Amino acid sequence: MVGLPDERLVEVPAAAVRSADATTLEQADLPAWAKDRLADYKVPERFVAVVDLPRTGTSKVQKAALLDLFDAGDPAPDGAPAGSWPPVSRRRSMS
Repeated sequence: MVGLPDERLVEVPAAAVRSADATTLEQADLPAWAKDRLADYKVPERFVAVVDLPRTGTSKVQKAALLDLFDAGDPAPDGAPAGSWPPVSRRRSMS
């Protein structure tokens, strides 16, 4: 799970789902499965299927790499390069 930027809510949940064969997952079934098991505000807005989660040398999940997976799948407006829309700022000000 990662938080994707959102104009209204600041962040919305998104999930990378690990599967032995990432193409066999039914995208339509995932939100229903999550709604049955999670609170409404925790249900991911988007899902991406992966064979393996990106990990560091100490086996922790690389959240920045997961965010890149979601960026790569964003539809771009006409004329914009794929993955560049919407513009995503991953840094938050601490003030």
